[in-house]
Amino acid sequence: MLEFNKLLFERYAELRFTDPGEESEESSKKIIIKNNTLDFDAKVTRDASENLNKATINMYNLPKEYEQKIYLGSKVEILGGYYTEKKEDVESKDYGLLFKGEVRKIASSKNGNTIRTEIQCSENAETFKGTLFQVSIKSKQVKASDIINKIAEKC
Repeated sequence: MLEFNKLLFERYAELRFTDPGEESEESSKKIIIKNNTLDFDAKVTRDASENLNKATINMYNLPKEYEQKIYLGSKVEILGGYYTEKKEDVESKDYGLLFKGEVRKIASSKNGNTIRTEIQCSENAETFKGTLFQVSIKSKQVKASDIINKIAEKC
């Protein structure tokens, strides 16, 4: 279905999973899954309250090599957008980051020949959940950068 959508609507989607201890972009533990290589869907739920944003990813017939590298605590990024026009036989993409967080729960179920792996994720900003602070500035004329710096000091 996603391949059909890509062809019809030029949609692009990508999942990135990284080991929590890895910072390198070239890590051997990094997994990149694109919508033309594996059938998946993702739902991102954003929350304006103090609750963390969440994402649910469903992957269908996930290869064993990927299954073994995705576990609780893995970093996850969801990117999405559209393919754009080809320039000099190079396909460019117009996409952006939709979600960044950590894997919180993994469950698999089988329906006939299809194995669905559901991955539930949430933002990894646990330290900020429910945290409130006040910043006061006594000057009547203040630069926006001064306010931002004061807020950053509290974080």
